[in-house]
Amino acid sequence: MGYSAADESFTHQLPRPFDEVHHPDGSWSDRCYFFAHAPDGSLLLTNGYGNNPNQGRSAGYGKVAMADGRHWDLLASRRITTDDQSDLSAGPMRWTCVEPLKQWKIELGPNASGIEWEMLYEPRAPMWEMLPMHVEVDGQVIVDMYHMKETGRVSGWRRCR
Repeated sequence: MGYSAADESFTHQLPRPFDEVHHPDGSWSDRCYFFAHAPDGSLLLTNGYGNNPNQGRSAGYGKVAMADGRHWDLLASRRITTDDQSDLSAGPMRWTCVEPLKQWKIELGPNASGIEWEMLYEPRAPMWEMLPMHVEVDGQVIVDMYHMKETGRVSGWRRCR
C-alpha cells in the first residue's frame, strides 16, 4: 500500500499510511445504512454503502418492499483507492453527507432495477453508541464491530416501475 493525498491531512488514526486500517482482515469495512418507511406501513425502503479498504472494493444496495408483496432489489460495487474512498457511490447509487450530524442526501438514479429515489435524511435524536462486539474463537477474531445508531426523518421521492 502506498501513500496518497489523504496522508497529507491530519486525519490519521494509526501511525501508518492512511489506506491501512487497524486490522488486515479482508472483511474489515466502514459502512452506513438507512431505513425509511411510509407512516401507513405500505412501503419499506432500505439502502446502505460500505468501503472494504483491505479488498480495494466498495458496495451499495437498495431495496424497496411494498405491503402488497412487490419488491425491488439492487446491488452495485466498484473498485476504490485511498484517493476516492470519500466518494460514497456505487453504480447509480450515491450517499452524500450534506452537513455532518445534520443531513444526508441519498440518491438512486435510473437503472435496470426500476427503482429510483432522491431523499434527504435528517436526524431527530442524537446518535446512540452501541456496545462494541468482539468475539474470538481459538484465538481468531470472528467479530470486531462498533455501531452507532440514529433515528431520523426522510423527505423526498421514490419511483418503482
